[in-house]
Order: sequence, then C-alpha cells, then structure tokens
Amino acid sequence: MVFVFATGTVMNANSSNEEIITPTTETSEIVEDFGCARDCVDSAMDETFEDAVNNSSLPLIADYMDNYESCYAANC
Repeated sequence: MVFVFATGTVMNANSSNEEIITPTTETSEIVEDFGCARDCVDSAMDETFEDAVNNSSLPLIADYMDNYESCYAANC
C-alpha cells in the first residue's frame, strides 16, 4: 500500500504541465523626512561628544539637552 501511495504521488508530481506563476506586487520607495528636530538630535549628539573629548570628560545628558534646546530654538 505504501508503494502504491508513493508511486501515485510521484506520478501526480510529474504529470503536471501547468506553468507556475508567482504573484508580483508593485513596490514604491518611501522617503521619510524627520525634519528639524532630528537634525538637532544629530547635531546635539555630535557637539556633546566633541566637547567631552576636548575636555577629557564624560558626555553628560545635561550638556546634550542644552545643545539640543539651543539648536531647536535657533532652527525650528
């Protein structure tokens, strides 16, 4: 009985002449603009680490927040 099942399965798999068509979807590119606040995050982070390296100290979150707030007030 196992032989009959295996033979039938192989015959069914090989007897198909149908073309397999895979569905396609159209893709579109999404460009996200995070705006001025994101630019200030990057700028404040860079400035905070630069100051810490120049002063041979650890970067402080208070310094980061000061840099961010001044950037945001000036540019946004």
